[in-house]
Amino acid sequence: MRNRFMPPISRGQFRAVSLAILFAASVIAMPLAFTGFGNSGTAAAQSSGDVIDYVFVSDGNGNIYKIDRETGEQITWDYSGSIGSTEVSKYHDGYLYVGDNSVDGGLHKINPGTGEADWVYSGNPSRAFAFDDSHVYSADNDNNNLTKIKTETGEAEWNVSLQSGEIRATTHHEGSVYIANSDDVVELDAETGDEIDRLTLTEPATGLVTGSDGNLYASNTNGAGVTKIDTGSLEVVWNELSVSANTIQSNGNGTIYIGSNSDEITAIDHSGNSELVSATPGSVYTVNVGVDGGIYAGGYDSWSGKYNSSSGSNEWDFATSTDVQSIATPVPQTKQIIGTVEDQTGSLVPNATVEVRREFDNALIEETTTNQNGQYTIDTISTDDETQTYNVEVSVGGEVRWDNNWELPNNEGYNITIEMRDPEITNASPSGSSSIGSNADGANLSVDVTDDDFPSDEVSVEFYEYIDGTEANDVLIGSDTVASSENGGTVTASTTWNNVSDLGAYDWYAVASDQYNSTNDTISEVQTFEVSTSAPVIDGGSADPHDEIVDSETVDLSVDVDDHDFPEDNVTVRLLEYSSGDPDADDLIHEETLDSNGTVSTTWYKDANQRQWYVYAEDSYGHSSTSAVYSFDVAGEIAIRDAETGDRITDRNVSVEVTSTGENLEEIVSSGRFDLSQLSQWEDTRRIEIQAKDYYSRTIEIRSITSDQDVYLERGPNWESDPTNDDPTDSPDPEQDDSKVTVRFTVSDRTSEFPPEETVLRVNGTVAVNGSTNETVNGTTNQTQAEIHSERFGTVNRVDVIMNKDERYRLTVENDDGQMRGLGGFTATQSETVELMIGEIRIVQPEDGGAAFNARMANEDEYGKNKVRVTYVDDANQTDRLTYYVHAAGNDKDVINEIVTVEDVSEYSAVLDIPESENQTLEVTWKAQRAGEEIGGTVPVGTVGQLNPPVSDLLLHSLGFSGIILLGGLFGGRMSRTGAVVIVVAAWAMRILGLVAIPYPLLVTAGIVAIMFKVGDSGYPS
Repeated sequence: MRNRFMPPISRGQFRAVSLAILFAASVIAMPLAFTGFGNSGTAAAQSSGDVIDYVFVSDGNGNIYKIDRETGEQITWDYSGSIGSTEVSKYHDGYLYVGDNSVDGGLHKINPGTGEADWVYSGNPSRAFAFDDSHVYSADNDNNNLTKIKTETGEAEWNVSLQSGEIRATTHHEGSVYIANSDDVVELDAETGDEIDRLTLTEPATGLVTGSDGNLYASNTNGAGVTKIDTGSLEVVWNELSVSANTIQSNGNGTIYIGSNSDEITAIDHSGNSELVSATPGSVYTVNVGVDGGIYAGGYDSWSGKYNSSSGSNEWDFATSTDVQSIATPVPQTKQIIGTVEDQTGSLVPNATVEVRREFDNALIEETTTNQNGQYTIDTISTDDETQTYNVEVSVGGEVRWDNNWELPNNEGYNITIEMRDPEITNASPSGSSSIGSNADGANLSVDVTDDDFPSDEVSVEFYEYIDGTEANDVLIGSDTVASSENGGTVTASTTWNNVSDLGAYDWYAVASDQYNSTNDTISEVQTFEVSTSAPVIDGGSADPHDEIVDSETVDLSVDVDDHDFPEDNVTVRLLEYSSGDPDADDLIHEETLDSNGTVSTTWYKDANQRQWYVYAEDSYGHSSTSAVYSFDVAGEIAIRDAETGDRITDRNVSVEVTSTGENLEEIVSSGRFDLSQLSQWEDTRRIEIQAKDYYSRTIEIRSITSDQDVYLERGPNWESDPTNDDPTDSPDPEQDDSKVTVRFTVSDRTSEFPPEETVLRVNGTVAVNGSTNETVNGTTNQTQAEIHSERFGTVNRVDVIMNKDERYRLTVENDDGQMRGLGGFTATQSETVELMIGEIRIVQPEDGGAAFNARMANEDEYGKNKVRVTYVDDANQTDRLTYYVHAAGNDKDVINEIVTVEDVSEYSAVLDIPESENQTLEVTWKAQRAGEEIGGTVPVGTVGQLNPPVSDLLLHSLGFSGIILLGGLFGGRMSRTGAVVIVVAAWAMRILGLVAIPYPLLVTAGIVAIMFKVGDSGYPS
């Protein structure tokens, strides 16, 4: 019975809707045929069974042979799956994992007892993989990506793209995944897949393994053999064994095995010492170490076999149908042993050496050192074999303090008690008949300390003035704590006895004690020295200049020096430029010898705005004095330049008007320079307005009068050189100049850190350098970016800037605390009012006294799409210049936006606009001139060009499919043929935008069918 309220569905509408529903249904079925990002298998076995007696040999035809590890005989079994090309196989946690490197390959988890697949992760050919406790990391060499997969379910947690380069091997260690490709070893965060570090190798790696010492070992075929890589720094430790190495494996017990093209298996320890294990029938492509200690190898010419690790003898051979690709076997498992080393009273001993050797062959299993808590860790004791006897030695200061045999790994306690030694004191100074000069800086007391327990000990030395030898009356002078990194080493402890100035004898002694309650304090003999002559006296109050600003780079230095031993004595006085504080290393400014109290002076010229100097005086008795460090600044100047040529303006008078709180100065200059030294007594920020005939006026706010600064004036339309009437106030009107616009900037601050009355706008534009901006010399245009205007917004909250029409400028705001915020580029298209928005940016704080640069993609909700956020902080305010730019990842020549330079930076931040592109990964390269050195680096920031709607994929795809189905319902009758074509076109558009997940092969097929439907039905009535 027909529903009277619902119109009937025509045959054409039914066909169109059916096609739309087919699209939706295909998403459920198609991943099984076209993609593998997820688990495409089901659990077929719950337990792997006990297969420790077998090894699995895989060849290039996808065959997997199950072999008895003792006899080498093949065991019949049946793997139910399909493998195209076996590249690698590994045995892990009771299961066999096989990588299929064919085009439609993947990763197979196989029950080695039944041969059934527990799951198959398909669609990503697996060239190499590594494990942690619950995941496998599978590398796809064809598509250059790495996938993290749960070993329990076969579900992927993440997939990351890698830089191009053939992937050779992977390994896992302590939260990091390491990948060896044809160029680099790359460290990724195992939790997120983010790149941590990268090491470029001189030769491409063929294999990569983690040794039992926690370091990486890489093999290569180009003669470098084996490379040891420190996992902490990702730096090369050594290169050894000049062979062509195809494969590498660790026995988990301190030995690395290498298979080479020289038809050999070679063993190498963690120090790089190597020996031949055995010759083989052919080139070795794969090598593995079993729990029985046997070495299993195979390679070209269809051979595989087992070799004895001690004798090298061949125990069996097995032939395959083609070249052997990999051999999987349960690898040796180890138990971590943790213990402590302490002295007789329970004090923990750091830096003690613990050495473990296997008793029956004296092979070194592991050597480690106790940490600051006296704790040691041994990682390489095998748990697969019967308990063995190991010899354990503990050494301190190069001396064996404990030597015993343990049954491991079943020993119940691992705490060791050793005996510690008393420290010794020698070579006290000054002592005996020593005579020193009177010195207000004090006398230096020192002793040599020797301790058999170094470096597991540190010694505290206290220096006392001897009164009567009792603890109650003797006076503590000072103390020092010393340690040595050498076994049983000797170090010097010292302190200063202040105010040793009166003539006469002085008595002192030293007491040395260490951190162990089981040892005794050592007391030196009482030492006596005499003060018989005086050291020179440097009058710091007379040093000039100090803590002031001078007006010239040529400076007169002077200081008074006295000596109580004149006229029998003479004093050599050196004035030095401070660098290190070492008078023998720092640059000499002037040297002079005095034979009476007097003043030493000289003239010092240096092209620098900040300078430091000090005085060193030494008399004929060998007594010396060193002054404090004196500092002063040299006032800079403002160079007034023509923006068109970059030359100083010297053909006319220029008016310079300086204003500050309660201060005002106006000066006419014709030399193109304004001397800032006359502002040295002004305390506040200075606002300077500069005017010249036929030039547009400029305003700047200077940060410091000790820095040189250029100001560029733009020419007016009627400009002429060397005018007869050069009244500076006769400036052009920008409203009468079509090439100029006046832009009024205001600031809107959402951070409360940039209030208008405390914020300066700084505008950078293009100016000339050594010639016109329109000239080209040696292929380079003579122009640069420089500050052309800076002015405080003030209480009226506005800054008016005259700009060249259609020219691009860069804007920065700076508050009175030195915080800077880059506001990006601005193109002056018309005279207008522009509001500058300042939002919140979290700035990464540096470590104490350091500097920190950070860059990342900005939050879209706050800043909009495709923005990069940049921050820089220098706690010590030592950065003169910061330069950075955004570029394509791996190619710093492909610059995305212009290079940004900021001067005198303490805290800076900016949000940059990035042009949208198709899935482009970006990096920011930066460098800074800081404290006389250049620092910098490259920071990855993320990817632009992707569609990231604020809804879940499930909801998004549901809405997309609903739209396709509704669209199909609109076409009935003769329109159904057209509707099929429209639906396919709409589906293609939604797929490109990411609104639906229909596979592209299905869309191609549907398009062909729809066109055939349209053409084939066109001659028939519906």
